[in-house]
Amino acid sequence: MKKYLIILFLNCFCQLVQSQPVEKIVEAITEPQQKADTLKYIGRRFIMRGKPDSAAHCFNLGLSFAKQIKNNNLIVQFYGQLSKVDEMQQNPQKALSTIRNADVYIDATVSKATIGNYLLFTSTYQE
Repeated sequence: MKKYLIILFLNCFCQLVQSQPVEKIVEAITEPQQKADTLKYIGRRFIMRGKPDSAAHCFNLGLSFAKQIKNNNLIVQFYGQLSKVDEMQQNPQKALSTIRNADVYIDATVSKATIGNYLLFTSTYQE
């Protein structure tokens, strides 16, 4: 019986430790670039787990940090991820309008891979 109680306690403890709010994790980081990268990573994990609302929260928060540091590559990536969230929620028109917000930020500093993803998402949503 003690064995089952210990396993139950450890399971509950691990669940509590793992479910920290995103804001607490971001507060611990000092650099805006690191905050944006961390939020992109956490948001992508939420997408893989099928939690689009949590992913959208992370991407919107990360987008604000990317705009703060004026990193156009990250901004376009965040708009692409936000459009994927809209697609997951069965809203292709909103996904298209979200990805179109990245048009302003595409310039020579944006990587070819990011532009390729942008073009792929745009063509997918136009169908």
